[in-house]
Amino acid sequence: MEKNIQNMSVKKTTNNATRKVSVAFSSINQIVETNVKKPIEKDNGEFVYWGEANLYPVYLYSLYQESPTLQAIINGVVDYTAGNGMEDDDVEMENLVRQMALSYAIYGGFALSISRNRFGGIAKVTVLDMRYVRSNRENTQFFYSEAFARKWGRSQMIKLPKFDPEDKQQWESIYYVKTSNYSTVYPIPMYSAAVNSAECEKLISDFHLNSIHNGFSSNVMVSINGFPTDEEKSQIEDAFNEKFTGSENAARPILVFSQDKEHAPEIMKLDTDSFADRYSTLSKKIQFDLFTAFRCNPNLMGIPTEGTGFSGEEYENTFKLFNRFTIKPIQKLIINALSTIYENKEIAIKPFSMD
Repeated sequence: MEKNIQNMSVKKTTNNATRKVSVAFSSINQIVETNVKKPIEKDNGEFVYWGEANLYPVYLYSLYQESPTLQAIINGVVDYTAGNGMEDDDVEMENLVRQMALSYAIYGGFALSISRNRFGGIAKVTVLDMRYVRSNRENTQFFYSEAFARKWGRSQMIKLPKFDPEDKQQWESIYYVKTSNYSTVYPIPMYSAAVNSAECEKLISDFHLNSIHNGFSSNVMVSINGFPTDEEKSQIEDAFNEKFTGSENAARPILVFSQDKEHAPEIMKLDTDSFADRYSTLSKKIQFDLFTAFRCNPNLMGIPTEGTGFSGEEYENTFKLFNRFTIKPIQKLIINALSTIYENKEIAIKPFSMD
């Protein structure tokens, strides 16, 4: 962490006499985006890394698991996409659709493992966990390994080609779908612009949990008597920052050790605003960002909007827009994929109904 430490001499006039007063200022530079991961793509010679340390899809899955608003929206998108099941009441196909919709909502794409039988027909279709799938830059060769989700350890990979509907001798292959409006190797989720918001919601939850556990607010400024050297200031700042800043250290009590009262540090409350009000405002902003990313109204996910009613007619009109711009495009991708894999099979999803 960088420090900004400045020593100043200030002239002060008292009783017609001028003397120099030594003043020391020290500030800790801002820490930003230490937890947010970026979808960096880097070719390692055989396949392309997906994010820093090849772990970006693991990060996206953690957001889904730990951001309640994001999880509620994604689960809602899956329910709306699956509709009221398949037109032919094929339960196995319905489960496949739901898994594909879940993968698309979390990662922005899905990968299907296709197995053929000895006659060249489709024997099995499996939705792969995108955390374990990587690709070459052209999306013609794919690599599967559960070791991709680990930070360390050798990756034992299974290498599979892109699915070719004309090649009946292609016993194992991958059908890969990603968001098509980006020139990237890997998909980009619909909420990519709201990733920071999902991360904030995780941190707010951590903050409140640790506040409850620790039972004390250390929202203060500590003024230490004397003028330590620059090196000593850095050591004090590092130790203080490590112990008392960040969501994991929220509301930890501060212990002070001093020689006597005259040398005790001065502790001053800096902020009198209510944390509850501030976090409530921030939570509303986070929810707004996430729902906007999915072009969705909270009422469609069973989350009522404060201070307003929501009639059946309003629900119907809102759903029509959400269905048109979010759900139908996902359904189209899923149906096209399954229709390509099962050549002569008609794939149709029953429209969603509240009945």
